[in-house]
Amino acid sequence: MLGNKIKILLFIGFTFAMNGEIHSIYNQALQAYQVGHFELAINNYENILNNEWESPQLYYNLGNAYYRSNKIGGAVWAYEQALRLDPNHEDASFNLKRVNIKVKDKVDIPSAPFYLKQYLALKERFTFSEWVTILFGLILAISFFYFLIQMFNPPYLSSVMSLLIVVSFAVTFFTIHSVYTSNSVFEGIIYKEKIEVNSEPNRQSIRIFEVHEGLKVSVRSQSNNWVEIELVDGKTGWIPEQSIRFIN
Repeated sequence: MLGNKIKILLFIGFTFAMNGEIHSIYNQALQAYQVGHFELAINNYENILNNEWESPQLYYNLGNAYYRSNKIGGAVWAYEQALRLDPNHEDASFNLKRVNIKVKDKVDIPSAPFYLKQYLALKERFTFSEWVTILFGLILAISFFYFLIQMFNPPYLSSVMSLLIVVSFAVTFFTIHSVYTSNSVFEGIIYKEKIEVNSEPNRQSIRIFEVHEGLKVSVRSQSNNWVEIELVDGKTGWIPEQSIRFIN
């Protein structure tokens, strides 16, 4: 029993020490950025990520440092990561639009119908974990109102509960779609200035087109350090794994 308590205390102490170290590195990165040492800021922010610590603001700051270093791929990736954690991060969203102007590859696709745009905007307003939380809250609220109706049977509560049930069905659909997207749609950012896309996962295959730094692509599969990518216009091909940084 005493041994377990010592282990717990050591773990707590280690956690506090790590928090202090991470906080120190973060402050060093902020100071480096303020005086124009963007590479040092990038190294410090990446060091924090390597210690498996992340936050929307950390990715946002990293994106700014990459952008000021004229590393378009890194900036796009970092802003995308910030929005993955916080879809409502307005600064990251604004900066992502600004940096995407510098991405060389422009793929024209038909504009989505208005209703689909509105649906996707609402779905992407929250992360899948936030949708799950909202749905859980609605279920609790419905259970609570059901209990009140059974106990006191006030007429107006039935209408409220009916409305909550309708809303919960809609939220359930958004939740299922969001969870499906989170677990089945894999994306990445092209990290090389220019990379040729091959027809097969080897350098001896046919070079079918090329992509440039900062382009966001879908990841279809991986094989022997090669990644099969798909563009928004449907083009597919293989690139070396070191040419892409995954959004996760």
